[in-house]
Amino acid sequence: MKRERFNLNTNLRESIQYIRVRQETIALAKRSGDIEKANQLAKELSFSKEARVIAVHRVVTNKGQRSKGFSKSNLNTNMEYEKMVNKLLTIIKNPKEYKATPLDRIYIPKKNGKLRPISIPSYVDRCLQALYLIVIEPMVEEEMDKSSYGFRPIKNAQWAADRCLNLLANPLAKYNFVLEIDIEGCYDNINHDFLKSIIPVIPSTIVWEWLKSGYIERSNNILQETEKDVPQGGIISPLLANITLDGLELTLSKRTQNKYQPLSSSLVRYADDIIYFTNTYEQALEVKGYINEFLKKRGLNISEAKSSITNINDNSFEFVGYKFRKVFRRNKKRKVARICIPLSSRRKFQTKIRELKIKRIKLHTYIDKVNEITRGWAGYYKFAHDSIYIFRSLRYWIWKQYYSKCYRITSEKYDKANHTEIHEQVIKNYFKPHENYSEWPTIIDKTGKIHTLVDITKYKFINPVYTNQAQNPYITEDFIKLERTQLKNREKNVKQKVMENYNESCGLCKRKFSLLETPVEIHHIKPRKFGGSNSPRNLMPLCREPCHNLVTSAIKKKDNYEIKRLVELNILDLPEEFFNSITNDV
Repeated sequence: MKRERFNLNTNLRESIQYIRVRQETIALAKRSGDIEKANQLAKELSFSKEARVIAVHRVVTNKGQRSKGFSKSNLNTNMEYEKMVNKLLTIIKNPKEYKATPLDRIYIPKKNGKLRPISIPSYVDRCLQALYLIVIEPMVEEEMDKSSYGFRPIKNAQWAADRCLNLLANPLAKYNFVLEIDIEGCYDNINHDFLKSIIPVIPSTIVWEWLKSGYIERSNNILQETEKDVPQGGIISPLLANITLDGLELTLSKRTQNKYQPLSSSLVRYADDIIYFTNTYEQALEVKGYINEFLKKRGLNISEAKSSITNINDNSFEFVGYKFRKVFRRNKKRKVARICIPLSSRRKFQTKIRELKIKRIKLHTYIDKVNEITRGWAGYYKFAHDSIYIFRSLRYWIWKQYYSKCYRITSEKYDKANHTEIHEQVIKNYFKPHENYSEWPTIIDKTGKIHTLVDITKYKFINPVYTNQAQNPYITEDFIKLERTQLKNREKNVKQKVMENYNESCGLCKRKFSLLETPVEIHHIKPRKFGGSNSPRNLMPLCREPCHNLVTSAIKKKDNYEIKRLVELNILDLPEEFFNSITNDV
């Protein structure tokens, strides 16, 4: 059944703004030390209709919405959305009567060849988790370790990478060794009693139901009990794992305070991946013992096989997908710290492209999928210092993969043609002039849409930036500092230029965008199929709902009155042929 667009006669923008104000009040109460007030405000927020509506909206609009789990009912219509909003209120009022549905257990492959268990909650459990995530995250963020960067608002892997780079490059610290800690089955072994005792606001009966709901594997359909894990797949699971590991930085600081010199050690954590910089090998061994003690209280253990101590002056190490090492400068007098792209990651990227080349799919679909892979991979690794050289070598390699695919298709059509004739047909049919290139992979599909292969060298190197001067993104003062730092990690692309041109406001309703919460669509004033370009002059930012949906709906339905109104407002620029076609259809 096709999912209906979320519409409960509630202004989502106003609901989000209401929640943001309440979340800031909670965070400020927590910062001032008034825990009782913070808990009371959090409980009030959980009962508000605005929070319940946004929680259901997040679940419905998430890509994982198609995974039903073992839900007893569907969640596709506005009537079902409304029922879910009301059901959340019933559960919050009577938490003792709440019973979580067993999780739907599936497995996905890991890098090392093993399988990672993913447990999918039901719709009710997901919506309830989304609601309490809204409620408790402002409180939890106030106490989080500053050195923790995984699964937190605004912060990301690039922040962790820059933190490592700064520690390596710090001439005062002179770190020589890095302790790499891998937690053995972090999500699978967290102690339930410990976790239950530290989670704020959420009723203990609800937490217990989430943790003890059990799971059913699709292969055998047998209910298995969960004794000591946090199921991966839940909306709130990353936060629960962060809460469990929170306090490690303070613990290590206290244990090493009077033993080591200032700047002699530093911690960086991304989710359950931990690294610790020290001056000596003996310090690394000692800190490893402290971390092991900390983890055992939470039911966790260090994986000895995957943990190591590395001399960073002679060897490299990997963290959050990047390779870190020290290399000599040109004068070879001293070493400098560098972020690099691991060879394994590059090979994995190339394997994905090769697998697509073998598949029997249409060329425009092939281009779209290659573009999707390239954008994601290049967008992540543009922070590596060697990205400019690797991207340059990969540009021709990607071009060659497309060419060989087109060559194979053409040779099947012209089986008696020689190489020169086939080459000419390939260039003629599947390549077009593009920007500075005379021959670049370009396909026009049956609808007239142009599909152009992404040039990976367009992703320029950006030096990653982080800050530890602000803690809680739910407090306006901190949010501004964090967001300003995050904006430095974004290259000034076409989208940002367009946003600047319109003062970060919607081109139709003129309302300001919120960088975190308002989905933005970049609209072509003159559509591409009518010859419109991708230049900033032809682009306009529109809020997805209702403005962008209004424009696309008017064109799709050929609403003559609405289209003319949008043309008068300079939102659309359409040729006369289009209006003539509308008149003929009428």
